[in-house]
Amino acid sequence: MARARPTAHRIINGLPSVRVKDHDVKSLAELFGADDETTATMLALAAATRVKGWLSRLRDVLPPGFEVSCPCLP
Repeated sequence: MARARPTAHRIINGLPSVRVKDHDVKSLAELFGADDETTATMLALAAATRVKGWLSRLRDVLPPGFEVSCPCLP
């Protein structure tokens, strides 16, 4: 994985303020022994997170009163 150690730590632990790139997903999938289907799913999820406003579109399917603490939500 061609990332600084702190960045790799944030990616692996799902911490905010890091953009996950396709090569990160592929490297981690190989490292953890993911099959092709899982890798493809993770690549699709990573791509979806790069779409502006992706999380706010989920508001209509979340239960009433559900709170998401995320600086990316308007």
